[in-house]
Amino acid sequence: MHDSPAHMSRFFLLCLMSCGAESAPVQPPVDTADTAAAEPPDADYGRWALLNEDYIQCGVPASVYDQYVGAASPAERMAERDGRNAELPYYMTAVTADNGAELVAQNCLFCHAAFMDGELVVGLGNPWLDFTTDATAYAAAMPLLAADEAEREEAEKWSERVMATGGSLVTDTVGSNPADTLAQALFAHKDPTTLAWSSSPMMELPSGPIPTDVPPLWNMAKKERMLYSGTATGDLPRVMMTASALCTDDVEDAEEIYTYFDDIAAYFATLEPPAFPDAIDQGLADEGQVLFEDSCAMCHGTYGEEPTYPGELVGVDEVGTDPSLALQPTDILRFVDWFNESWYGETATLAPTGAYIAPPLDGIWATAPYLHNGSVPDLASLLDSSIRPTYWRRSTTYDTTVVGWRSTTLDGGKDEASDPTRVIDTTLPGWSNAGHIYGDGFDADQRAAVLEYLKTL
Repeated sequence: MHDSPAHMSRFFLLCLMSCGAESAPVQPPVDTADTAAAEPPDADYGRWALLNEDYIQCGVPASVYDQYVGAASPAERMAERDGRNAELPYYMTAVTADNGAELVAQNCLFCHAAFMDGELVVGLGNPWLDFTTDATAYAAAMPLLAADEAEREEAEKWSERVMATGGSLVTDTVGSNPADTLAQALFAHKDPTTLAWSSSPMMELPSGPIPTDVPPLWNMAKKERMLYSGTATGDLPRVMMTASALCTDDVEDAEEIYTYFDDIAAYFATLEPPAFPDAIDQGLADEGQVLFEDSCAMCHGTYGEEPTYPGELVGVDEVGTDPSLALQPTDILRFVDWFNESWYGETATLAPTGAYIAPPLDGIWATAPYLHNGSVPDLASLLDSSIRPTYWRRSTTYDTTVVGWRSTTLDGGKDEASDPTRVIDTTLPGWSNAGHIYGDGFDADQRAAVLEYLKTL
């Protein structure tokens, strides 16, 4: 099974969140403006909104995008998209700004969709994104490429915000995602009461991203907490909406987006993981299920017709995984306070836990690499800490035997590599592959059985 990441121009890599005002002229299947508060969330509309609405409201002038990126390949298009969106790749959305400029902006699927065995899987975290290059220079040049004054005005708006936040988002390794740090950088430039943008930061910017892998969205139906450390509780659609914060500059705009984000969350709750693509030894998997339910279910839940999920918070001292994300320095609390005092915090809450939440394991076979920082290449080495590589490089070939992307063990770390951005160096801060050694208590045959069972989830 071979899968390659999409080829994108580098200057789009930092545009995780973009800006403008009105969506491209499309016809939604239902009108939610007057009914969102009265009716239950509509998952079908949520899928349409995810693929077509302009919840990320600014971006690159369409003329620049067309010239330097060009038409989407057939594999990257989605039939359910309307108007110009039908011609764009699944991770980009057409936007019409208030001044009439046509723009192209990234959407949620930039990070939360990926190809597996040649098929696009919505909700699968994209482990191939490359944030190792500082794209602010590209952003600075964007207004110079605009075709007219309206495009230039929007390009300057987008460029200012990318340059203001982008410098703190550069990662050292391909696949590591800086979304949390981007949110913090945006909070630093936003008034919590009005959501108005400030060209100058109103509090100190974050120091840089902590290594983080993108979790799957299909587990949202089970979760009452979000983020790896279970920091976010309450109205989770509002937490998800921070993806629109780059150019949502007033509460009125935020309220408008919020009218359909419950629907998007309802759609996420309908997502199911892809089925394991190879043969499964069901007898061996049944043996593994018994072992799993005896040793693992207390944290990760049970599966089948009547699944359970405890949502267990596990302290870093107990789980032993890299503590950097769960035990961030106290000065990070300024961003927590911003959120809780803002419009987002009216119905949602951020609160540090000093722990990691044991996730549901539905579709875990597809979500390599493992641990919150992506430091473990496959499930075989997750279950046996003695074989975890200290230095390794991942390929784009999936290995159904070890259940993960095939990897090459290296003799040295980044300082010895010709392309250090492709090297996972578990000796570096934030990158430890230690901890979660619960599988070490099994013998080899038991681990094989549990591995087989995990393929079935």
